[in-house]
Amino acid sequence: MPRLPRKYSLAEVRSAVMRQIFRIESRYTAICQRSWTIAPAESQVVPAAIYLDGELEKVRGVQENTRLEAELLRVAGGMREHAATKAYQFKGVVLRNGRLLKGAMSHRVSALSQPDAADGGGYMESAVLASTLMGSLYFGHWMRDDASLNLAVQSIAPLVNIARQEYFHEQGYRELLALHEQRIAHGNFGELVLLDDWGQNADKRCRYQKLRASFKSAIPISGNQRVYIKRADASDLRGRALLNADLLEQFLVQQGFAVVDPDTMSAQEIARISNGARLVVGLEGSHLAHSIYPIADAGTLLVLQPPLRFNNVYKDLSDAMGLNYAFLVGEPAAGGFTVDLDRLGRLLDRVGA
Repeated sequence: MPRLPRKYSLAEVRSAVMRQIFRIESRYTAICQRSWTIAPAESQVVPAAIYLDGELEKVRGVQENTRLEAELLRVAGGMREHAATKAYQFKGVVLRNGRLLKGAMSHRVSALSQPDAADGGGYMESAVLASTLMGSLYFGHWMRDDASLNLAVQSIAPLVNIARQEYFHEQGYRELLALHEQRIAHGNFGELVLLDDWGQNADKRCRYQKLRASFKSAIPISGNQRVYIKRADASDLRGRALLNADLLEQFLVQQGFAVVDPDTMSAQEIARISNGARLVVGLEGSHLAHSIYPIADAGTLLVLQPPLRFNNVYKDLSDAMGLNYAFLVGEPAAGGFTVDLDRLGRLLDRVGA
């Protein structure tokens, strides 16, 4: 059956006319009634990543949302500038189809359009948005960005999250992290606060530590010092299929690693295996988010990188959480890549030292 065209609300039509015909200012930073700083910007010196000689020469490409220069800067360490956390207050704002609408502003805050969702709608006098666009797209961003944002907004106003399809492990992690929410799909707000919270400033680092403490108090330490997080088959994604996955897993088990399989395990099962691990190994991707709260203080995250998709977003997170970060770049092969087990063994020895 052909998909019916979506019906646009009056607020959406008005916003489009004001932007495209009358060229009225549409940036949310300009439309807001008031803005203030919750946590200031700052500078911080971070350590370099741990990797073997010749590793960077194996990189053949980067993830589509980054640049090689940015990735090289991440792994090099040194001085970093962390953006401030800022709040923006709007009066008389409308939420429709994943967008905040006011005047010419049409600011996307969710990837999911649910105009007829049963649990959304109505009017709220005051609220603060506790979810992010990236958190609605990727599980890893929900674990990092949305979870920490929940702590930042608790004292501002009643918090709301944009309704969307729930991630498989989400409810389990909400229980482990003591997070609560009210979801809405659409509605009208007398007053709504939106946060820019992408900088890894001191306030955000403090929130990460609170989440890690909540997690660790919710479940016993596992006793496993080394954990390997498997990833589902990625043969449909550019260059991400690990062709010697079985051999890699056998090798790591021989090295004393316990294995976590997010495809078959609940959040609680994953936590029981990995809580307190000092070394976590996994392939680059959102499933690495399973490691960020159970890993031990000053532990090490070792990321196996596809040579065509070099991406070190977890380096920034490791720096913010006081963790060590290591990586190994795979070997290109037809249909994907392989991990050189001898080089991985050398890197494990270096991390252990």
